[in-house]
Amino acid sequence: MSNLNKISNGYAIEDEDDEELHTSCGIGSWRPQWLQWLANPFFFMVNISIVGVLLGQSGSVYYSQSSTIEKRFGFDSKLTGLIMIMDNFAEIGLNPFISYLAVRYNRARLIAIGQVLAALSCFITASPYLFYGPATHLLTETDTSFKSALKSLDNKTANNFELCSADGRLEDCSEGPSVTVWPAVALLLLGSFVRGLGYTSLVVIGLPYLDDNTSKKKSPFYISILMSLRLIGPASGFMITAFCLRMYENPFMDPGIKHTDPRFVGAWWLAFVV
Repeated sequence: MSNLNKISNGYAIEDEDDEELHTSCGIGSWRPQWLQWLANPFFFMVNISIVGVLLGQSGSVYYSQSSTIEKRFGFDSKLTGLIMIMDNFAEIGLNPFISYLAVRYNRARLIAIGQVLAALSCFITASPYLFYGPATHLLTETDTSFKSALKSLDNKTANNFELCSADGRLEDCSEGPSVTVWPAVALLLLGSFVRGLGYTSLVVIGLPYLDDNTSKKKSPFYISILMSLRLIGPASGFMITAFCLRMYENPFMDPGIKHTDPRFVGAWWLAFVV
């Protein structure tokens, strides 16, 4: 009987040893017995609920500080809109492919890969700070000239002015070419796209996997808890953003200005790391 093929979680298992490998907790061949108390639907629901909250936070974090990132890297709202929907492009394009993999490979492992991608997306989005550092060049302009520039120029021109060199004149900045930091924009686009991959694995694989491994009576209860906890993500993301943007882009540096000054750039990257 042990040699008969069994079907578990959508793929064939040849013997009981393989079945235990697919249903036990661990990494690779490391599956200690003391860890197996976590191998049940409740803790899986807790796990993907936490991931759902974090994914919800990462989306609202970018929405709430998009103007700060625009000012920092000198691009307009058109690019912001593209960055915001890049994760949707990932979901639309890869949902069928992810579904195809889900019926042929270990779904728990695919979900774990998706969680790693979701975490990686946050670090990719924060990485422009590591390459370009804080916007100290904005501090060289006087507060009066900066405010007058913001009042007299449109958003795109104001962004160009904010990223001009310290010795550049206002008229030179406003009439010159755009100074958008395109490598930073590319990283922001990539981070949003990878976030979409993580969200796809959570919804397309996670919810059916939870439903298949729980009883018909418990499945609606677990899924309702998961969907309810996900609503915490956006609200807590706005709170994290409000806290981080009160600090300067380099939290260990005193910019010499208050956070209400137009030249002040908050620690936008720190929220993604959190």
